[in-house]
Amino acid sequence: MIDASTIFQIMILYVFLDLLPNIIVYKYWERLVKRGVPAVLPFSIFFSYQVTIPDVRNLVALLLEIAILAPFTEESTFRVAPYIVAGQAFMFVSSVAWGVVHTQKVITSNRHLDAKTLFSLSSIYAFAMALTGIYYAYLASIMLLLPYIFHIIHNTVAVINAYLQARPKKTKQKKYIKEAGEQKAATPQQGETTKEGGEGAEVTLVDVMKRRWGTYSLQRYTIGLRDNEYVEVI
Repeated sequence: MIDASTIFQIMILYVFLDLLPNIIVYKYWERLVKRGVPAVLPFSIFFSYQVTIPDVRNLVALLLEIAILAPFTEESTFRVAPYIVAGQAFMFVSSVAWGVVHTQKVITSNRHLDAKTLFSLSSIYAFAMALTGIYYAYLASIMLLLPYIFHIIHNTVAVINAYLQARPKKTKQKKYIKEAGEQKAATPQQGETTKEGGEGAEVTLVDVMKRRWGTYSLQRYTIGLRDNEYVEVI
């Protein structure tokens, strides 16, 4: 049975080893986005609005995959099995490895970024995930079932949040983006000149964000948005 003091320790360590590190990653990512850098982060409770869940069938499928199967697989592989085979110390080492493995998603999703930005983003993310792994290992040291519970709750909230964020938003002033293909095919009107430098870069940025982020992030940060223009959401 877990006593009150242990519950207090669990909540305090949750703030410092899981919540705050992830907030730092989120704020760094948000700063990049506001500068116009199309950075992408893996699915989590903070970044779930980057994922589009169009209907209830997708919601159920992702709940089964991300909220049930993924926590069971990861906790069994990186926490419970190392603890049973080699003891508590090795479980903490494998939990740090769990954080590093997750960082691969950041690297593969952000190859379009320059090397310095990619290194900074992936390093900060790896550090935060390693701390989260250590926190889950701490939970497992108390009771092997605890990291399963926390992991399932975390991923469930992320999936449901992504589903809710994907719902259409009603706004007083609508802003749209044209399809990238339409922009390239369109001919400049009389008196207009083609901007090969800045305009071309903006079209590329919008195209990347359209594929990777979806509507909500575009509306949230209004990057590349111009009045009376429209984009089909992928």
